[in-house]
Amino acid sequence: MRSVQSILVTLFSILALISCKKDSSHAPHHCRIVAVYDTIYTSTGNGTSATGISYDNDGRIAYENFREATDSSIRIFVYHDSTILVTSTSPRQPTADTVHLNSKGNPIMINFGERGYSLIEYTSYSYDGTGLLTSSTSGHNNSKTTTTYTYDNGDCVKTTSSNGEVINYTYFTDLTTRDGDPLAFQDIFGHGVPTIKNKHLVRSYQFGNFYAQYSYTFDNSGKIETVVYRCDTYVAARRYEYDCE
Repeated sequence: MRSVQSILVTLFSILALISCKKDSSHAPHHCRIVAVYDTIYTSTGNGTSATGISYDNDGRIAYENFREATDSSIRIFVYHDSTILVTSTSPRQPTADTVHLNSKGNPIMINFGERGYSLIEYTSYSYDGTGLLTSSTSGHNNSKTTTTYTYDNGDCVKTTSSNGEVINYTYFTDLTTRDGDPLAFQDIFGHGVPTIKNKHLVRSYQFGNFYAQYSYTFDNSGKIETVVYRCDTYVAARRYEYDCE
């Protein structure tokens, strides 16, 4: 299984609550996220974690320092011309993932490795001429699932998988994407680069009977301060801390 950090990141890509404050202005480009604080609320109790983020001289994530009550780890990013090596020092589940990039810097293959286990998963990606993700294939050994992506108004509104799964998304069309966008941040936080590039902030997500909504708060310059998602009684909140030069 993936680390708690990976699970938290994935959760923020699929759960939510309707926006309570809207501001369409962009944050200054010289600001970047340097810390993430997560809180999960459940009927059996709450959980919290914090992740510090450091960058290299080119503005790329260099490492992440993750801490919670029962676990801690450091995720390290090493960049080469056409690959990114991402390793985790988590004592629970150390990982070593390799991201392969095309000439435009988009990921075309991610190999997911969990040290100590023989199972290695992968995801390959295909794009159209404008750089939009059109399909991906995930799997391991002889098992694989292919997903296609449908866009409207610059946003991915539907994913359809070969195993029959269909996911529908809606967006706040008056809120353009920015640092901390949950869908893009999931990829950047996990592997240094985004795959899906939407124009607007995601509003809701539906998979079968599963339905969740996102909400946001912003500071005076338009930077995302918090993202909250809600699905039935399950609620999670993420707060961003920025460094502005």
